[in-house]
Amino acid sequence: MKKFISGLIVGAIVVSMINIFINKDDVTVSDSKEARVDRIASVLQDAWDEFGLFSFEIGDTDPTIWIGMDETKNEQELREYLKGNIDKYDLIHYNIEILKKDIQELEKEHLAKL
Repeated sequence: MKKFISGLIVGAIVVSMINIFINKDDVTVSDSKEARVDRIASVLQDAWDEFGLFSFEIGDTDPTIWIGMDETKNEQELREYLKGNIDKYDLIHYNIEILKKDIQELEKEHLAKL
């Protein structure tokens, strides 16, 4: 009987380990809101110059990422970049809103808010 129980426990542990290994991509490194925001902000900072970003805000109570970008840059390329560089489990928590304007107009709006 002891061998049976021991075998059952070892079997349960092995099955659990296999399940964890198979589903390891479904688990994010850290699921805290702060860690998620930091990861997304890092990707947006890296895209700043390449995609002509002027500003971004990651909503706290409103699950939206607002991005201000130069109207001469390609919005679709930015969306593809974000999709490729932000973990899909981070992205499912947010909608992405992109505002394209003339860079001088965006700068004026930003300075007026300060």
